[in-house]
Amino acid sequence: MSHIEKQIQELHAKLQSWEDIDPLYTDDRTKELRHKIFHVHARTEKSLEILLGNYLLSSVDNKLVLKGEKLNFYRRFTQILANTDFSKKVTSVQAANLLDSKLIGKIHKLNTLRVMFSHPSAYEDDIRTYSQNLTKELKVLELLVSVYEGLSEVFARSN
Repeated sequence: MSHIEKQIQELHAKLQSWEDIDPLYTDDRTKELRHKIFHVHARTEKSLEILLGNYLLSSVDNKLVLKGEKLNFYRRFTQILANTDFSKKVTSVQAANLLDSKLIGKIHKLNTLRVMFSHPSAYEDDIRTYSQNLTKELKVLELLVSVYEGLSEVFARSN
């Protein structure tokens, strides 16, 4: 193992130790739920960016856009969107009618969860309820799967 790999491993261990003793996340179920929320939120945000990019590319007057041009477009577009918050991306996708309203509603709920779990000091009591109420945890997991599957279906239809 190289010196840098050892340093990385030590820092990971230190951060994990801090997470393990964090009073807001001492419960493994809550940590895992938070991880799943963040993962699905990140994938959802990327999906919204792709949907918006495809929407803009579809407006090119039937010009054949080569794969390399598309990749360059997506890179530039992603740089522009990096400063656009999640809610505005959802609003843009909704305004362009790129997703059905039920899925948009679920994405808004996902964003509310992400905000809550990103700001644990403000939502400590709410966060704790997820590890104490299995029904509540189940509903969040079902929501995450529903958003992920809903976006997967959209992309499957567009290919």
